[in-house]
Amino acid sequence: MDPRALKVGALVLAIGVATIGGAAATGLRVNLTDSYPRGVWHMTSSDAYERGSMVIACPPLRVVDLAKSRGYLTNGKCPGNVPPLLKRVVAVAGDRVSVDPDGVRVNGERVARSRPLEADAGGRPMPTPEDGDVALGTVWLMSDSNPESFDSRYFGAVEASRIEGVATPLMLWDDAAEAL
Repeated sequence: MDPRALKVGALVLAIGVATIGGAAATGLRVNLTDSYPRGVWHMTSSDAYERGSMVIACPPLRVVDLAKSRGYLTNGKCPGNVPPLLKRVVAVAGDRVSVDPDGVRVNGERVARSRPLEADAGGRPMPTPEDGDVALGTVWLMSDSNPESFDSRYFGAVEASRIEGVATPLMLWDDAAEAL
């Protein structure tokens, strides 16, 4: 069978499961954003995250208005009526994080593909969080796949309680899937 037809079939199946309400029960999520490869992801317990984990999390409320007004986020089920984010945990409580024009450092080590944008596609300056230790009960979330992702490079730490679960790819159809 044609690989493209298989991908389309998998997407139709995933959307069908989500439509009838079974996605939450099975942990299936469909990612159609640019932060990570598009496809079907499986979500497990939110307690099982660690540095390096892929997670699905609601963005901090303090950035929802900015993200919506600039068109970074559309409507969704998270507080503030925005969609959850699919991001990698790059720092956890106790880690030291700094951001400079060359990228993010965690405990002195540069995070790959972490250079922040000075301005967004509309030419508006991007906010920059303060350097410091990651507080207890918070994490830093980032896309190491898409350099234009709206993530902790711009809004800092996220409350760990906003993590809905750890995400594992089941079927991906973007070329960027090789980056995982």
